[in-house]
Amino acid sequence: MIKKDSPSFKVSAPEQSGRSVTCFIFTFGLHRPGYYQLALSYDRETGLTPGLLLAMTRKNHEIPRLLKGLRDRLMFCEQPLILAALVAELVIDSCATKIELLDGDLNALEEESGLHGYDNRARGDPLKMDFMRAIQILHFSNRTRGLDTIRLQYTKHSLIKIVMETKKIATQEHDQLREIGRIKNHVFISDGRRMVEELADTLKQYSKNQLLRAKYQDKRVQTQLAVVSRLMAQKDTKVNIEMARVNIDLANDTKILARASKEDSAVMRTIAVETKRDSSSMKTVAVLGMLFLPPTLLASLFQGPMMSWDAKGRPVTTVRFKYFWAIAVPLTFLVFFVWAVAMLLPWGKLLYKRRRAAAAKDTYSLEHIASHNLESG
Repeated sequence: MIKKDSPSFKVSAPEQSGRSVTCFIFTFGLHRPGYYQLALSYDRETGLTPGLLLAMTRKNHEIPRLLKGLRDRLMFCEQPLILAALVAELVIDSCATKIELLDGDLNALEEESGLHGYDNRARGDPLKMDFMRAIQILHFSNRTRGLDTIRLQYTKHSLIKIVMETKKIATQEHDQLREIGRIKNHVFISDGRRMVEELADTLKQYSKNQLLRAKYQDKRVQTQLAVVSRLMAQKDTKVNIEMARVNIDLANDTKILARASKEDSAVMRTIAVETKRDSSSMKTVAVLGMLFLPPTLLASLFQGPMMSWDAKGRPVTTVRFKYFWAIAVPLTFLVFFVWAVAMLLPWGKLLYKRRRAAAAKDTYSLEHIASHNLESG
């Protein structure tokens, strides 16, 4: 019976056909990204085992190495399952090489993160490592390790099948030779069987060791993924703390600027008060100037002495003195009156209203003329 989900199985010819042929099919790994499939057809009557090997690998095929292995074991080539054992050896060696490469990648990540306890290895800054590259390497390592684990499990199952079927074939041949009385080659057959069994047992132990290494790598990958996640969280926390510190510094600078602006406002207020005081002083000076300006003007106009002295040395006023005050006082009041009218009345608003009234009057005139023309037409 054929089990399609099994990595290895055999199919025997039905007894009605009269042929003693057994077919073995071995699947070493999945159909991607690389695999080996081997089909063997063992004929017990002729002792020949033709086979078909399907291989898909990313690099060069290991067919020359496979042929060399057959030449090195030329005296045991009558063993029908020796080719399956050699293909299993190729698969295990390929998995071991990949596991070794992945182990180097994990060691490099440990050195980059600095999270190891070896004094003779480099230590990097964990917060300066490239987290995206580390996660890519770890995910790729996890995927590759999973595929290698499946290949090794398939190969281990195939090796167990090889040992079991080799024993069955040797037993059948021994019974057949004993029936026809040809037991003289029994030792030779036992040597071939022993060689295949020893090779299969060695490879089975080899695959167990590589499975243990793959399991150890799985633990390392999971641990490093957790470490990288924690380091990313720590880096994010550190960045957030730095941003908070920068925001605090900005807030302090803003407070300093606000305080300086407040001080500037106080200074400007003081300057405004002082300016107002100066304006009041200038206003007082202007008022005093207006007060004394008319008499000064009149004095310069008269250009004559307002007083004279008699023979006894006493001052005597002249007629000009009376005219001076009679003209100076009203003129002073007139100047103050004109200044008050100019300052207190809203001349700007009055002029604006007058301009608007004139514009409205012009608009009314134009409309009246236009309507008159329409009526005339």
